Amino acid sequence: MKLVFFGTPIFSARILAFLSQQNIPLQAIVTQPDRPKGRRKQITPSPVKIAAKKLYPEVEILQPENARDAHFIQKIRDLAPDYFIVVGYGQILSQELLSIPNILPVNIHTSFLPKYRGAAPMQRALMQGEIETGVTLMEMNTKMDEGDILLQEKVAAPQEMTFGMLESALEKVSCALLTAFFQGKIERKKQDHTLATYAPKITTEERRIVWHASAESIHNLIRALSPSPGAWGRVEIQGEKKTRKDFSFQSAGSSKLLISTSWRGENR
Repeated sequence: MKLVFFGTPIFSARILAFLSQQNIPLQAIVTQPDRPKGRRKQITPSPVKIAAKKLYPEVEILQPENARDAHFIQKIRDLAPDYFIVVGYGQILSQELLSIPNILPVNIHTSFLPKYRGAAPMQRALMQGEIETGVTLMEMNTKMDEGDILLQEKVAAPQEMTFGMLESALEKVSCALLTAFFQGKIERKKQDHTLATYAPKITTEERRIVWHASAESIHNLIRALSPSPGAWGRVEIQGEKKTRKDFSFQSAGSSKLLISTSWRGENR
């Protein structure tokens, strides 16, 4: 079995770690180019690149600026992989690239498709107050998360669950589904496109707390963005306007969650 792995964020790096623990060989690891990060805009490798150097030191790491680059596509074609395993890579793969695997290009998507197609399915599900979501292994095509479902499993999303908690739960389910997939336990089915909903990337303005909104919607916004990147809001304290940049939940050691009350925002 010959595999090429595509991924970028920390969630992808954890799936890569699982593959390493299972002694799954990889031909190449594809991730986004190093990018400026933080206030100092320091050039920083992706979590997948950092993990790959430790977990798969002999495997080539590829970082095309554009996954449609002809040289990159030819390099992947020369590997003649059986499968792509794609987890939050961050670029749309062309049909030319998707046609390379001898068997399947497989994507791990962190929602119960066809609900929440797109870049931020976990956060959007929590923002909408969903009581359950899930993980889907799907065959990739050139459309956004519209390929055939290969395997999927639901996960409960109780009201106290934060993004960090949900991410951890979906990571475990993703690994279990990958194990079943490698064992040949595929339950292929078409998606019902009439039931599709979408989860676009969350903007800075969408992270803003609107204080006249319902308590439930504010609760859902904060937990959907906790621990990162955090919701933000403006308040007035003793006549002085302040901006809090990252409202987030802190565990209270029980089913209850407390909103962080430390302030590090600037005066407005």
